Amino acid sequence: MDSINAPRAPSNAIENRSSRLSLRTLWQVPVFFVGVVALVTACLTRSLLVGPDPARQLHRDLAEARRLLERDVNDPEGALRYAQQAVDNLASDPEQAAEAYFLLGSAYLRIAEQTALPDGKDKERAGKYWREARRWLQEAERRGLSGEDSNRLHYRLAKIAFHLGDDPGQVVELLKASVDVADDRAEALTLLSQAYLRLNPPNLKEALKANKKLREEVPRIGEDVLGPAKLAGAKLLLQLNQRDEARKTLEKISNHAPPAILAEKNMLLAGIYQEEQKWKEAAELWRAVLDEKLVPLTEAGGVLYNLGVCYRRLDQNRAAAEAWSDCMRRSQGEEGQAAALALAELRLHEANPKPGVALLAEAVAKVRKPADWKNTLMSLASVQELFEQAMTIYRQANLFELAVRTAELYERVADPPKAQLRRAELNCEWAKILQQSARANKEEEARKKEETTADALLRQAAEAHAEAAKLLNDKKERAEQLWRSAVCSYEGRDYPRAADKFREIIEQEKGEKGNLERLSEGLFLLGETFRHLNDVKAAEAAYKACVERGARFTYRARYQLAMLEVEAGNIDRAEKELEQNILIEHREPDPEAQEKSRLALCALEYQKAASMPQQYYRLVVQHLEGHLDHFALTPESVRARFQLADSYRQLATHDAFHHNANLSDNKTSPEAVEHFLELSKRYLSRAAEEFAKVEELIKTPELATLLSLRQQMETSLYIAECYYNLGEYENALRKYEELAKKWGKSPYAL
Repeated sequence: MDSINAPRAPSNAIENRSSRLSLRTLWQVPVFFVGVVALVTACLTRSLLVGPDPARQLHRDLAEARRLLERDVNDPEGALRYAQQAVDNLASDPEQAAEAYFLLGSAYLRIAEQTALPDGKDKERAGKYWREARRWLQEAERRGLSGEDSNRLHYRLAKIAFHLGDDPGQVVELLKASVDVADDRAEALTLLSQAYLRLNPPNLKEALKANKKLREEVPRIGEDVLGPAKLAGAKLLLQLNQRDEARKTLEKISNHAPPAILAEKNMLLAGIYQEEQKWKEAAELWRAVLDEKLVPLTEAGGVLYNLGVCYRRLDQNRAAAEAWSDCMRRSQGEEGQAAALALAELRLHEANPKPGVALLAEAVAKVRKPADWKNTLMSLASVQELFEQAMTIYRQANLFELAVRTAELYERVADPPKAQLRRAELNCEWAKILQQSARANKEEEARKKEETTADALLRQAAEAHAEAAKLLNDKKERAEQLWRSAVCSYEGRDYPRAADKFREIIEQEKGEKGNLERLSEGLFLLGETFRHLNDVKAAEAAYKACVERGARFTYRARYQLAMLEVEAGNIDRAEKELEQNILIEHREPDPEAQEKSRLALCALEYQKAASMPQQYYRLVVQHLEGHLDHFALTPESVRARFQLADSYRQLATHDAFHHNANLSDNKTSPEAVEHFLELSKRYLSRAAEEFAKVEELIKTPELATLLSLRQQMETSLYIAECYYNLGEYENALRKYEELAKKWGKSPYAL
């Protein structure tokens, strides 16, 4: 069957139909747009007439404030703005008041925290924010805040109480109650530990417990929190004297802790190592603290001082000196003062100790009396010991000028009157050395200069003793210093002042029982003082008063009375005084005065021998024979030895003359002749011996000047003469040849 084909439509039929449809519906498009515009206009008009929903806005403000407080901690001002808007709109939903006040107080708290940071400059403004925070949080509590915010509320109120300095006991209780529900448990334990330290007295053990909980029980805390906590714990352990535990705690602080924490850790640990005498480890840490660039030291003095101590202990003296010198430059406080003393001690033990005194002076520049010393690094006792050591070192090095200067500085730190006594002692010792040098000095100008300086030093010593006397309360000690002052004035040839002092002392001693010896010496020295002042009458009165006391200085006073008689030409009276000194036994003998008396008496008798040779030469021999070898070597004893030798010679000559005269008269028995011959030979032998001793003595130029040139020449000639008269011709010849060779063709040969 054939297929049936449908008829074909014209090709433009569909197009014609579409065209007809579009034309019929085209009017609907503008109508649709008009409707949409009308609807939008109606909505906008309604919004303008009615306004936004206050309750919905309140909720949005609360949510935004909470978000900023919990997530964007860097915008507390934004949180405050939204929270304040919420509080302002509470009329739309009063049930949200507790939350709104809580968020407002929390925003103020956050601003207070940022204002009170270490770099915060306005502490007063921070306090204002803390108080605003408490005001609104307390309002939230009054409005019955509940849920999780309630726990946070109690912790935040405790935190505010801590920062506002409320009663520490109440703060402790508030924090203890809220630690487990705190926003930040680590922060809560930190505050609790610090609150325990604010108690009176501080509760160190409980503070340490809270700190230990922070370090051991709070999980997932970073080194920015853990590092400061360990440092705080170590400090508490140090206060509790648990130094081993403190050291272990410090050693556990990670190198990832904040730089400031690491710097303080190094300082504390260095101090502990130093106490344990781990000098090397301590020095390394002190050096690390100095070299830290991220946390520059505001006060490097303490670090430099302790670094110097460690270097000194390690015998690195040069490094120690550098550290202490740097400390002195960078610190004007107690560290610089202690460094100056430590450096002074180092310099004092060097080959040249002279710089030490300048450092001592710098150390006590602001000190006027011991009570002014407030240095915690070096005790007053240590400072006093260092000054004593310095004076000893300078004295032993014969640097008396520096020793005296040190004694003057010592007065600022010494317990009175130690420094004054040391100054007096050093001045006296220095003066005696100069006097000894002057005696040996052949140049007159130099000798006088040394003598003048010695006098000045003794006068300064006198003043120092007088100052010491004023500082003493004990009557006996004060009297002793006044006495020494008078003696120093006398030895320093300040005779007017010495006379005044001795007179005052004598008046005081006259009324004292049992002080006869001091009175005797005072009277004698008063007589000596008047003698130097050429007041013979006053000197004689003082000497006589001394003799009347019959005490230790009687011999010396009587000797001086004899010398006054000699000067006055009263030789017989002088001899009587001297004979009394030699013959009268005293309960307190004075060998020196008796020696001088014997020598003076012999000198007078030797001079009188020109009129009655035999009598006075025999007296010279009688007084000197057997005694002279025991006398001290003095100008008087040298002259006396010549006089003794010559007296022997004169007696031998006199006996020989009488022997020859008696022989011519044939009146002398053979026994008498033999006696005279033996006696003459004895005198000649003793004369030769004594002249030989004199000859040996005057080989020393200083002693030779004690005899006249004639006596010096006669000494050797008399030796030869004695040998000749004794029949020892070989000895006589040898002596004459020796003299001929010595004098040659000089006039002395005659």
